[in-house]
Amino acid sequence: MAIVSMDGKIIQANSNMCKTFGYSSAELHQLMFEQLVHPNERHLSSSKLAAIAAGTSTSYQAERILQCKDQTLLWCDISVFVQHDQHQKPDYIFIQCMDITKRKQAEKKLNRLAFHDPLTSLANRTLLLKFLDQAIHRYQRNHDHKFAVLFLDLDGFKLVNDSLGHLEGDNLLVAIAQRLQQETRGSDTLARFGGDEFCILLNDISGQDQAIELAKRINKALNLPFIIANEVINTTTSIGIVIASDKLAKAQDYLRDADSAMYHAKHQGRGRYAIFDASMHMQAKHQLRLRNELSRAFEQQQFVPFYQPIICIDTGQICGFESLVRWQHPERGLLSPLQFLSIVEEIHRIAEIDYYMLDLAIAQVVRWRKQFGLDELTISCNCSSEMLSSYKVIERINNLLTEYQLPAHCLNLELTESVLINDPETTLSILEQLQQLGVNIHLDDFGTGYSSLSYLHRFPIHNIKIDRSFVSRILDSNKDHAIVESIVLLANRLGITITAEGVESHQQYLILKQIGVTKTQGYYHGKPVDAQATFLLLEQASATMELD
Repeated sequence: MAIVSMDGKIIQANSNMCKTFGYSSAELHQLMFEQLVHPNERHLSSSKLAAIAAGTSTSYQAERILQCKDQTLLWCDISVFVQHDQHQKPDYIFIQCMDITKRKQAEKKLNRLAFHDPLTSLANRTLLLKFLDQAIHRYQRNHDHKFAVLFLDLDGFKLVNDSLGHLEGDNLLVAIAQRLQQETRGSDTLARFGGDEFCILLNDISGQDQAIELAKRINKALNLPFIIANEVINTTTSIGIVIASDKLAKAQDYLRDADSAMYHAKHQGRGRYAIFDASMHMQAKHQLRLRNELSRAFEQQQFVPFYQPIICIDTGQICGFESLVRWQHPERGLLSPLQFLSIVEEIHRIAEIDYYMLDLAIAQVVRWRKQFGLDELTISCNCSSEMLSSYKVIERINNLLTEYQLPAHCLNLELTESVLINDPETTLSILEQLQQLGVNIHLDDFGTGYSSLSYLHRFPIHNIKIDRSFVSRILDSNKDHAIVESIVLLANRLGITITAEGVESHQQYLILKQIGVTKTQGYYHGKPVDAQATFLLLEQASATMELD
C-alpha cells in the first residue's frame, strides 16, 4: 500500500510495497506513482488520478501493468480512493496494489487453450469462427473486403497413425502445420479443427483466383515427402473452397459449404481442390445417404464379386480372373466401386470388403477349377493398405487357402503403389511372409506412382500390371509404345511377368503380344460380369476348346 499526494508523489509506502517492486522506502519517496506504471498504460492511470485530484471522482479500481525496479512487469489489481481532511477537502490518496500476475498468466494460458490447438499452436475452430464472423460483417458493409474459406482434409492420414503410431502421427501433423504456415500470410487465419482437418480464412482477396493459387501452393508443398521417425511419408490433401457471397450469412454456413466442396474434391481423387457450387449440396446429401446405407449393406452382405477374364497371350486362353467388387443396392441397382469405395475408405471398412471378396472369390474359383478341370486357373483379388496394415492378414489368407483347398500359387494379391508408400517396412515383412506361403504379389497400375522402379527390387513382386493409360495410347504414341517395351524388357530381366490392363482392341492385343507382354486384360476379352455369367463364359470356352 502507498500513500500518494494529490499531485501523485509517493509520500509513504509499506514494506510489502517496497518488497514487491524492489525499491527501498527512500527510493519510492522520490518517485511519482505514475513512474511505476508501464508507459503504455500511464495515460489511463494519469487521467483517473487527475479526476480524483480535481474532485470529480473519489475512487476507482483497475487492473494495470506496473514496472519493478529491475524492469520486471507485474499485473496488479489497483484500488484507489481519496482521504479527506477535517474540512472534507481531498488531502491525500490511498493506493492499494495486489499482485495478480499469476492469475493473469493462468488466464492467458486458459485463453490460449480456449482459442488454440494444443498440438500445433494454430487457431482452433472457436477462434476461426470468431474471425470468420468478423470477415462476414466486413464484407456485408463493404464488398471490397472479399475473403475465402479453404477446408483441408489429409488423404489417408489414418494409415500413418495405424502404421507409425499416434505419436509420429502427431509429429506429422505438426510438420504439416509448419508448411501450411509458410504458405499463408500474416493477415490470414490458419486453424486446425482436430484430427487431420485444417481450415484457412483468406482475408482481403481480389477474387477466387487467389484462393485457387493458395490451394495449388498447398498441394505442391504437401506433396514433398516428410521424414518422420526415419520413414519417408508422402501425403496429399483434399481442399474445399468457398468464396464470400451474399447468399451466406453465418460462419457455420461457410464451413458447411467448404466441407461439401472438400468431399467433392476428395471423390475426384487424392490431392485435388474444388470450389463450392450449389449442386454440391445435393451431392453431399447423396454421399450422406450412401454412408448410412453402407451400414445396412455390410449387415446384409450386399457386396458381390464380379469377374473379368485374364488371358494368357501365348495361347489366347483364359488363365485366370480378377475379382472386382460391386454393390447390389436394393433400390439403386448395381453400383460400381467409383460410386461408393471412397466412402468405404473414409469410414475405414475397406479391409472388411477386401476379406469378404477374398472369401467369395477363392470359394468360387475352386468350384470352377473342379467343374471345368482347370487346375491352374488363378484368381486375383485387390488388397488395400488397411488390409496390409496388420500381420493378421497372413493368418487369414492361409486359413482361406486351407479351408477351400486352393493352391497358394493360384492366388494373386493385387496392390497399388500407394499401398507400398505407407509403412513400407511392415508392408515388406508381410509381403515376404505371404510369398513364403506361395501367394503371388501383383503390382497394379504400374507407372502411375512416384517411384515404381524402386519397388521392383525392394518388394517381392511377381507380376506388374501396366496401367491402362499406357495401353490406350500404344497405337498412337511412340513414347507410350517405348515405355511399354522398356517395362517388358526390365521385367523379363528381373523374372517378373507382365499383364497389360485396359486392352480394348485386337490391334492393341497384337502389339502387346509382339512386344512380349505375358497376359492381357480388358474389354476386348470381356467386361467384368457376375459369377453366373462367368460360368457361362467358361462353359462356352470349354465347349469350343479355347481352354485346355
